Amino acid sequence: MPRLSLAVAMPAGERRDVQRRVVNLSAFARESDLRLLEVAVADLSSEGCRIIGPIDLEQATRLWLKIPGITPRPARIAWSKPGEAGCTFEEPLDAALVDQVAASTRPVIRGLRGVFGTRTAEACA
Repeated sequence: MPRLSLAVAMPAGERRDVQRRVVNLSAFARESDLRLLEVAVADLSSEGCRIIGPIDLEQATRLWLKIPGITPRPARIAWSKPGEAGCTFEEPLDAALVDQVAASTRPVIRGLRGVFGTRTAEACA
């Protein structure tokens, strides 16, 4: 069975040289003050990722990211808003590693809760 591969559509006017892959990974970020933060990685590319969580970091802040399947690596905040930030890895990831990590995750599809519902006596009649 072929695997589903999702790419992130970029806003008009914003260009990237590499494709970002939609992922849903639990990860950890450590700031220079050694504070450990639990975050979610929402998309991933060889050059960086987008993290979501209890974060409010300034642009250019250096941190270490531990993403499942990838050795801990330093990154810098490229952009930030409360609860979300874009990170740029100091050393790019190998594209094959990005594909491997992305293939091991399942994208979250919102809005499907309760689509199948529960069986009732009326439905079985």
